[in-house]
Amino acid sequence: MSASRARRSIATLSLLAIVALVARRGAGQEVPSPEAAEAARRLFREGAQAAEEGRWLDARERFRRALSVRPSPLLHYNLALACQNAGYLVEAVDQYRSFLRIDNDPANVARRTAAQRAIAAIEPVLARVLVSAPSEEAIAVLAIDGRALPEGLWGVEIPLDPGEHIIDARGARGSTSLQAVVVREGETLPVTLAWTEARADAAAASDATSEAGATAAPSVPIPQRRAQAAPTGTIERVRRRLEENARETDATGARPWERTFVVYGLLGTGATSGVAAIGARWAARPWYEIDAQVGIGHPFGPGVLFFPAVFRAVWSYQFASTVMLGLGTNFTELPRGTAPPPSGAACLDAGPFTPLWLTFGIGNEFRVARGAGAVRFVVGARYLANNRELVEGLRARCTTPSTRLEPRDLFFDPPTLDHSVFPLFPWFGFDAGYAL
Repeated sequence: MSASRARRSIATLSLLAIVALVARRGAGQEVPSPEAAEAARRLFREGAQAAEEGRWLDARERFRRALSVRPSPLLHYNLALACQNAGYLVEAVDQYRSFLRIDNDPANVARRTAAQRAIAAIEPVLARVLVSAPSEEAIAVLAIDGRALPEGLWGVEIPLDPGEHIIDARGARGSTSLQAVVVREGETLPVTLAWTEARADAAAASDATSEAGATAAPSVPIPQRRAQAAPTGTIERVRRRLEENARETDATGARPWERTFVVYGLLGTGATSGVAAIGARWAARPWYEIDAQVGIGHPFGPGVLFFPAVFRAVWSYQFASTVMLGLGTNFTELPRGTAPPPSGAACLDAGPFTPLWLTFGIGNEFRVARGAGAVRFVVGARYLANNRELVEGLRARCTTPSTRLEPRDLFFDPPTLDHSVFPLFPWFGFDAGYAL
């Protein structure tokens, strides 16, 4: 590049920078001083560290302060993420929308997708209140949790975080209303104000304020406060907590547990499905799964194992525990006895036997690669429910059921073993797969 072309390029870039600076000042956005900009960067780093450690309230406070000094799309996104995980759902939606509105960086495609998904997931959960006043007196001032609402929002549904809220109002003739309401997830709660007549001096003060053209303050100063969870039963609280954990995002904004279908391969021993199997599981809810697998390598022959009830507890965006209850069977035939029959007895031909295994297991699952990889370790016990049929079939075939347990029989038992002597047999497995 020639020197003249380089000078022209520098001049063009300088002109663009001046235009951008003037535009920002014209839009009412002051350029922060170098000291303020560096302080904002430090607040952002502190917020990112707090988010990494799961201290979402601290992260929210740091990101809000940084955003007030130096607005940017990335700060809007990170603040939305912190608000969502801290339970400030209305603020989270607002910040996600701000991010989508002002972001135009091609590198943020994944974040834009995550923001759209987050909005779609949060909106059905938001609570709403619709405030109305008795006909005898109109509303003059209306506040929720200490924040006054503009008159244009009176009489329409107001989105709120699920939980407890304080509604404070003053009527046109000086009456007051102060109510605590509890709104559940997805609920729209109609609230009718219950007016209480104000004292004469309070009414006179209100009239004087109105005549002076000032805006009246709420009747009772109410500090801004975090909405508390609605009172619910123990089971409901546990369910909500598990679902909240399943919505938790990692550092990139992804929600690993939103991938609800997993196809996997399994290796293990003692399980009805054998030493090698393939399987699939689907999470109908964040706390409930259905699991099925088919495999080879069991002494009774190829087998299938079905878990209609898998209860999952998600502890973080990366780790969950499961309790599994299932049924299994194998495709096998009883061996024909070779010993001579007792006097007067006849050995029967070998026939099919369908075992029925009751299976219990506990497992730990890990999600990696933004949730695409699923790794699980499972241990448990199995019980042959129709063992009596097995033993009687063996005897009918002139075979004596074995009652001596070898160490290997714990995990790899022969079909001639009397399973009622040792009713529970352990099993364990390791599986890894891809989550969709």
